[in-house]
Amino acid sequence: MNPAQYQSAYEQLFADYSQQFSIFYTRMEYEIPRSLRLFDIRFRLALSLQVSFDSQISYTKTESTRRTYALILKLNDLWFAYEGLFQICKDQNWLKTNATKATPFTLEMIQNLGLDDWSQAFAKKWQQAMLQNTRFHKDCMGYIDYLQTTASGKTQQRLLAQLLSQIQQPDIVEFNTQLALIYAIRNMYVHNTDTAKSGVKQYKTKIEILRMSNDFLTLVILEVANQILADYIAELTSEK
Repeated sequence: MNPAQYQSAYEQLFADYSQQFSIFYTRMEYEIPRSLRLFDIRFRLALSLQVSFDSQISYTKTESTRRTYALILKLNDLWFAYEGLFQICKDQNWLKTNATKATPFTLEMIQNLGLDDWSQAFAKKWQQAMLQNTRFHKDCMGYIDYLQTTASGKTQQRLLAQLLSQIQQPDIVEFNTQLALIYAIRNMYVHNTDTAKSGVKQYKTKIEILRMSNDFLTLVILEVANQILADYIAELTSEK
């Protein structure tokens, strides 16, 4: 998936989201569930987030450093919005038994929501990036290994270990392992005081991983939120 394809997918999905949210909001006479209202606020904040730094105070004198931190902060905010969506999915009984933030859905639900398509599209993008640049390939694998060895939870360690073996074969990369990568990046920054260059030798590696992770999570959230809104609207229609 190239930038133009991502932008086109994002614009279409966000247009659908905005339209459905407006329809549901109006039909509910402006009294929508609190969980949905809070999710919408956090998600829109994450999408519109723009970050700047005072380089006289922070250690962000290079563009690469600033870009990395900006992408990390955006990914964190997207993840917080995703956590709100996770709760809505729980309320809708969409989650699998013993679901975690990195393993929310059954394989059937992943396919029904269209998430498997995005997983494969981004897996192919990972492979293309690694095939085109051997330095990125080595640094990328090293970064995933760093996240895997420093992860505190056994589920996270297992999923990241799977990602290490899967990522060079895009046809078998799973949705859950890509979500686990994002969760690990978030956890290392929030809980382990990671910095822009932690775990990598090149800023370019972290920037590319963060950019792909931001794009992937954005489309996943939109895809799930759109289906939730569609179900809400269908329920209102059936009640008439």
